[in-house]
Amino acid sequence: LLLLLPLPQVKRLVTHRGKQDQAALSMRLDADLRSAFSWNTKQLFVFVQADYTTPENGINQVVLWDKIVERKEDAHLEIRSLRQKYAFIDQGRNLRGLPLNLTVAWNVMPKVGRLFTRSKSFAVGVLPEEYTA
Repeated sequence: LLLLLPLPQVKRLVTHRGKQDQAALSMRLDADLRSAFSWNTKQLFVFVQADYTTPENGINQVVLWDKIVERKEDAHLEIRSLRQKYAFIDQGRNLRGLPLNLTVAWNVMPKVGRLFTRSKSFAVGVLPEEYTA
């Protein structure tokens, strides 16, 4: 199992409707999840989420991207410029200068039995101190 999620490129850090911070990220994803498949695996639900803490909320988790993988042959994800599918908006104005972790997680959906989740987190750096646009 190989996972690589280096420091993302911050495309934009702006205020959203004047009340919330919004960031747009682009990153590289290299995840070989073929070993998660067995005779009992129906599909994987793979997602990348941003994890961070703010004074208002100790735990913040925002899903940025997801994909359903139905075949073992398709479970080696090499995406050079992964752009987020979902908005990265904080509940307040807390993203500037914030340390950011990204987590790659995958739900293994079996043909028979319980679903289970595996994940790997990466400390990827600090968001810019100032708005970019």
